[in-house]
Amino acid sequence: MIKFYKYLIFGVVFSFLVCFLQKNNLKAQNISELLTALNEEKSTQKRTDLCVEIGLLYQKERAYQKSVEYFEKATNTAKTDEKDKILTYLGQAQSLQGDYTKAIITYKELLEIRKNNQTKARQTLGIIADLEKRSENYKEALAYYEDILKNYPPQNQEQSAQIYNNIGFLYRKLEDKDKSLEILGKALTSAKESQKPQAIITTLLNIGVTHSTHKNYKVAQDYYNQALNIAKKNNLAIQTAETHNYISANNWLQTKNEIALENVEQAIKIAEPLQADDILLVSYKLLSDIYQQKGEFREAQEAYKMYEKTKSKRQEKIQKDQKNALETQVNIEKKESEIKTLLADKDRQTSALKQSELEKQQQQQVIVLKQQELDLFKANQAQEKMKFANQALEQKRIEQMLEIAQRKLQEDKQNQEIAELQNKQLLKDAQLKEKESQEKEQKARTALLEKDKILQDQQLKDEKMLRESSNWIISLGGICLLLVLLGLGHTFWTNSKLTKQKKEIESKNLILNTKNDEIAKQAQELEQKNHEMLAINEELHQNQEELEAQREYIETTNKDLQKKNQKLIANEEILKKAMEKLKASEMELTKINDNLAERDKQITNSIKAALTIQEAILPYQQKLDSLLNDFFVIYRPKDVVSGDFYWLNEVEDRTFLIAVDCTGHGVPGAFMSLIANTLLDKIIRVWHIFSPKDILNQMQHEVSTVLRQDDTGNNNGMDMAVICMQKNENGSRNITFAGAKRPFYFILPNTNTVGELEGDRKSIGGFQNADIQFTNKTIILPKNSLLYIGSDGMPDQNNEKRKRFTETKLKNVLLENATLDMNTQKENLENAIITHMTNTTQRDDMLWIGVRI
Repeated sequence: MIKFYKYLIFGVVFSFLVCFLQKNNLKAQNISELLTALNEEKSTQKRTDLCVEIGLLYQKERAYQKSVEYFEKATNTAKTDEKDKILTYLGQAQSLQGDYTKAIITYKELLEIRKNNQTKARQTLGIIADLEKRSENYKEALAYYEDILKNYPPQNQEQSAQIYNNIGFLYRKLEDKDKSLEILGKALTSAKESQKPQAIITTLLNIGVTHSTHKNYKVAQDYYNQALNIAKKNNLAIQTAETHNYISANNWLQTKNEIALENVEQAIKIAEPLQADDILLVSYKLLSDIYQQKGEFREAQEAYKMYEKTKSKRQEKIQKDQKNALETQVNIEKKESEIKTLLADKDRQTSALKQSELEKQQQQQVIVLKQQELDLFKANQAQEKMKFANQALEQKRIEQMLEIAQRKLQEDKQNQEIAELQNKQLLKDAQLKEKESQEKEQKARTALLEKDKILQDQQLKDEKMLRESSNWIISLGGICLLLVLLGLGHTFWTNSKLTKQKKEIESKNLILNTKNDEIAKQAQELEQKNHEMLAINEELHQNQEELEAQREYIETTNKDLQKKNQKLIANEEILKKAMEKLKASEMELTKINDNLAERDKQITNSIKAALTIQEAILPYQQKLDSLLNDFFVIYRPKDVVSGDFYWLNEVEDRTFLIAVDCTGHGVPGAFMSLIANTLLDKIIRVWHIFSPKDILNQMQHEVSTVLRQDDTGNNNGMDMAVICMQKNENGSRNITFAGAKRPFYFILPNTNTVGELEGDRKSIGGFQNADIQFTNKTIILPKNSLLYIGSDGMPDQNNEKRKRFTETKLKNVLLENATLDMNTQKENLENAIITHMTNTTQRDDMLWIGVRI
């Protein structure tokens, strides 16, 4: 099927650009003078103006990349009322450079400034819509065109026709035929009212293409015929030839080869004298297709040769223009580099003065250090004084404690003497009681002995009486018996009385024994108290000795403190003199600190600005969603800016996804990433180098050239993984991969392994082994396959035991999560690396990209 694409309207942007470039006649200053002035200028306003002049000069020389560079610098420092003009310059340069993505971002920023100016806002919206259309972001482009119709109505019918044509084209691209034809009908009405033949022809062809696309060939033919009649009537040769091509294609689609052949020959006849290669390219291809459909293969081959010849001629012209533009860019960059080198040499001549200033700053830093030492000494002196005061207080406290202890000792001594007197009195009383008790016991014993003696005497008397009586027994029979009975009765009575008296004596003895035990116990308690009093006396004696020792220590300490105070007084005098000298330089030191603080603030702001610039070069979300659809990106810089970045673009029918790991991280790595991004744009989008291995080879050459590595010995570079994807009808992808020290992982549907295509053991930049060549590796991945690329920051990350995460563990995590959606895969992979690096810090930038086909 022939592609109908010659109805695109780019007039809004390019007519504006041409008019602008014609109106802005630059001053007769060459680039050398401007760069020298920029290098020496300190005023922010004047530096901004100089950047604009340099940007315009580069734009005039078609060095669009350098033009963009200086317009961006001007934008960063411009005042609010100047931003409209400078953003316009920047957007134009980015459009001419072919970087539609950045141009869209710039014009959106410009739209915010112009939103209250209806004419400028409509113009800016039209440019954004056109850029979105060129980028094939049809929905976004449609939204901007509809915004124009709703909020900024066109000023004339020609503008209305143009906008309606674009909207109709976009609806056709979005496969909404009815809406497309409805809008194109409005475009035709506006075009006719404008009475502009070219606008009418464009609209009629646009309507015809819409009908042809939906196989309404007869209706399409009517619109083509109307367009042809108007083109002939107004002697518009190019439009006439173009319309013959459309009619020919419409008939060829219906296999009406004779009519198709007649019209295409008419188109060639008109276009050849005019050297209209764009029209001839379509005509020759169409002619070849017609002959092939007729079966006349020889004629078809001849026509195709003419097509190839015209295509080659056109391509050579494009390549020549690109080569000229590239040579201009290289020459300009070389010239600018030489100028900057000269400026650097000039700066070196002033380095001696700066060196002396540096030495002065170092001396001032020494003074600062001395000031800090003085402050520290003062603080120590104050600390010592506080210590001495505390010691004096402690001394007074100890003396008070000593006095209290002495008083307590005297009180305890008096109490001890009283206790001893009381103990002596108690002992004396106990001895008296014991003596009295012993005397009573002795008297009781004496009385008992006397009673025993009386009893014995009585018994002896009784026995004597019995003996005397016995002599009378025989003779006095009855008298004896009577006397015996009386004697026995008297004995019984006497024994009973003695037994009773004995029991009373034993009871009294028991009471005396109990009292003796109590007296012995009291004596024992008195003896124990005497031992305790002796121990207390010993402890009081020891306390008195300790107090004496503390008193001696305090007296010694006081003497040492007095000596130190004398030294401190002498040092204080020295410090006062030093302070007088240091105060003279305090004001100057304050100024230096303020300058350092301002410089630190400028550096911080510069790094933040660098982050904004670096984020701008990364693919924006809309492009990622459009080209990759189902994906994740893990992007974790070690510092604020990163040496890792990724590049994504679609050129012709190929999608390129590239992960780059530049040497270093932070600001040096970020600079390398900007260089690498620019080179990739140039290699793929400008030079149309599509083979991954050729891309790596060209990157090696360009990095070496840009960094002048052969002359300087600079060894900076990068590792890369380059993927080129082409879609097949069944949803699979043809993958061509080449790697500079970085691999390519993939997981096929319903498999349990991670496949790998290894990169070549060779980096980009610096000295490399010429024997190792970059190679392409190809593979066809079916639908729902997973592919992964990234930098080495993640597998090389260590944990707190200094063990790496490793490529093996990374592949295991990818395999474990392969069945999950891409967002969950990203979350789980990030959690795994965060857990691994617990209690340690990130050692390098991290980049990892996953895509589901």
